[in-house]
Amino acid sequence: MLYPIHLLTILVLLISRVNSLPHATPRQDASSSNTTASSATIVDETIVNKLEGIRSRWGMKGINIAVVASPEYMGNKTGSNQTGWATQSIALGQANRFGDAFDDQTLFALGSNSKHFAAVAVALLIENGTTLPDGQPLTYTTKVKDAIPEFGLLDEYAGQNADIVDLLCMRSGLPRHDHLMGLEVDEVISRMKYLRPSTPFRHDGQYQSLHYIVMDKVVSTLTGTSFVDFVKTHIFHPIGMTHTYYNHTQAVESGLKIADGFVHEDVDIAGCTAASEAYIEQGGNASLIPCAGELKSIGWWDRTDGVKIATTGSAITNSQDMFKWLQEELSPAVLPPTIIPATTTSQTVLTKQPVIPGITSAYTYGLGQYIYTYRGYSINGHDGSVWGQLSHNTRVPEAGVGFVTIVNDQSYGEQMCTIVEQILLDALLGLSEINWELNTFTELAGSAEGQSIEGTDSSSTSQDSSSSSNSSTTSIISSSADTKATASLRPPLGAESVVGSYSDEAYGTFNIQPVASLEDADALLAINKRFTLLGQTLDNDTYYHQNTDSSSFITHYIFTPFDGPIFNVTASYVAPLYPDGSQTRNGSTLITYGPGSAVFKDNGLGLFGIWQSGSGVADPQVVEDDVEEKAEVWLKKI
Repeated sequence: MLYPIHLLTILVLLISRVNSLPHATPRQDASSSNTTASSATIVDETIVNKLEGIRSRWGMKGINIAVVASPEYMGNKTGSNQTGWATQSIALGQANRFGDAFDDQTLFALGSNSKHFAAVAVALLIENGTTLPDGQPLTYTTKVKDAIPEFGLLDEYAGQNADIVDLLCMRSGLPRHDHLMGLEVDEVISRMKYLRPSTPFRHDGQYQSLHYIVMDKVVSTLTGTSFVDFVKTHIFHPIGMTHTYYNHTQAVESGLKIADGFVHEDVDIAGCTAASEAYIEQGGNASLIPCAGELKSIGWWDRTDGVKIATTGSAITNSQDMFKWLQEELSPAVLPPTIIPATTTSQTVLTKQPVIPGITSAYTYGLGQYIYTYRGYSINGHDGSVWGQLSHNTRVPEAGVGFVTIVNDQSYGEQMCTIVEQILLDALLGLSEINWELNTFTELAGSAEGQSIEGTDSSSTSQDSSSSSNSSTTSIISSSADTKATASLRPPLGAESVVGSYSDEAYGTFNIQPVASLEDADALLAINKRFTLLGQTLDNDTYYHQNTDSSSFITHYIFTPFDGPIFNVTASYVAPLYPDGSQTRNGSTLITYGPGSAVFKDNGLGLFGIWQSGSGVADPQVVEDDVEEKAEVWLKKI
């Protein structure tokens, strides 16, 4: 028997949802075998057709995949002698609102798959004997403060002793604090010393993008050139990656097609619920099109050129360049042979338990890379997301095969990237088939009877909190809701106790105002539409802060009443909507980044549940006493 599907869970699935230097030149004496790569059939047509069926069934715009395979892999597959690497482009559906189909030249955002370039750049400096200002060589154990003296952390010991590896493998004690993403590099570094840690130094691994922004400063300080120029000169150009950019403006000027991100608007909730139930009851043999709503473009994900977050999430590339990068990662022919092994050696445990019991191991982290096992095979790779575009880089070194998956869908993208990854791994490695599509949707839909995975209970295929992907849940229930009876809830504080300016050295100034006073009519409409859909009435007790300080990932914080001085706070991104074929914005949509709680006091505002701590690291409990000391972020009233 199937239990009723919880409507809010379905909505979560549907709606919500970075001057040449002589001592740092990569090895030039070996010719790259990338030049011998040729188009081939690595993934069989039956699998390609299956992926196209999934894309169509879920009502998504596009999926784009670049696959590479070594001569040994292809020789084993075909039973013949192979002399070169093979490549295959799997381009399904539409790339953008202008009707361009995905192909191997279409430019797309890599998101946090950019981090591997940053780790490799630092490894190159170390490999080539780059020196610090005091004349000592840069090493993996060099203290960050010795390279850039202005670096520091709130935990003074951590700030004095954190080394290059500590930051690259994410064990400083800081949780995500993505609020700072989008600030200038120097500004991020100056504010990091005020961010509150969630765990002691080197105690737990926690996904942390700001560490990689620090690496931008390390590279530019020690080389005398910008990080972007260094990577172009010493990584992209030698490997032959001629269409990989950090600057969105330059990508546009290339003349190549560029992918949009898409969202699902105006979903028929009743129709979607019925279709979802039928889909599960029929074992996945039913259309989910009623859940697709109207696909609308949000255009390119960032309103800046993206350079400020080059090290952590702004690389733009295409499949042709990913063929070359994947091959270099699997079999270095241009980079020194020590570089990739150094980045794919486990340094930190990011998940305390297997992500999918019986299928994967726990995830560890190297330098810009996840390391884990999938059904007995060692996997290296990473994921990445920006608004509307998601990517997975997945490699099996022992098999000599790897692929990059791109999905241009905010609502389904993370689930779809994972499904595609699992289907391709099973097919490429000759493993028994698992219905990952049905299993994923069943779990997300809240069914009590999910399909068993190799004898285990139904398990989530979504990413752990270690993931680089942006949280996109639409739930806005405060973490304090579980401990308070509805009957005991107090009336919310009045405007005189909420409206005003609040300041923190790390988070800047919050100017909190009634949501009705929001001057951007499109943004106000989008906020009301989303919260109304979730049964939340935005009335005179609802407030907002518009984040103009660092708005690459968060543009608005929405405060809705819960219990007296305790409010729900939802970090959100207001994205523009573009009609098909148009360069002109027509409306907005709201993408929610994550729920939390806010506690208003006479002297300030405490934020809880917003910093996204790592696996196994507990978030602080929402309290009303000693808020200034116990909040994740404390903003003084000014």
